[in-house]
Amino acid sequence: MGAELVASWCWSLLHGMTMLSIDGLLMPEKVGTEPLEAAFRTLMEGISSV
Repeated sequence: MGAELVASWCWSLLHGMTMLSIDGLLMPEKVGTEPLEAAFRTLMEGISSV
């Protein structure tokens, strides 16, 4: 798996979560109280397993 592909995945996930957060769409009753932290943790776990 190429570094460019992994970087693209990282950017996509973080950008998407950031935009949802800015727009106020990450409601705690739907995604929990720490959605950005959980997404980042999952991303880092995924990268470390590649």
